Amino acid sequence: MQLAKRLDEWENDIMSAKGQAIQGCLVIGRALQAISSGRLWATAADSFAEYVEREHGMKRSWAFALIGVYDKFGQYLITDEALQKTDVTRFTRLLPYTTDENVEELAHAAAGIPGTKDFENYIRGLQGKVATDQCNNHDFEPIPYKQCKSCGLKIKG
Repeated sequence: MQLAKRLDEWENDIMSAKGQAIQGCLVIGRALQAISSGRLWATAADSFAEYVEREHGMKRSWAFALIGVYDKFGQYLITDEALQKTDVTRFTRLLPYTTDENVEELAHAAAGIPGTKDFENYIRGLQGKVATDQCNNHDFEPIPYKQCKSCGLKIKG
């Protein structure tokens, strides 16, 4: 492996891999949709959740997220090269807010909004919440946490 590549060459590798990842997610989403809707999993497991966990090592929620990305955004992801270079998790984050009327707009927002903070603020707007960069009077409230001494797990309260 070459470590002497220039930044732009590494970035091209990343973009190419993102496109391949999107294509892979679409293939998986399409297959899982067929398996789920046709109840093809029933010969291998007692539930779809059990099937995807045991056979494919994924949680039911991720399986349905991939199905949703294929179902809602697939037609745009297949044809638009710019969208193919977008991290698939952006599309999964937008699924709860996707309608037939706004799907194309949201697909382009996923690809066009730079940075994670701006994307999180966009989602806050979709939720009807104030974006953190538009809040004029932050009213901070301390939130107490408990932390496990063994594993470091934190929980509120």
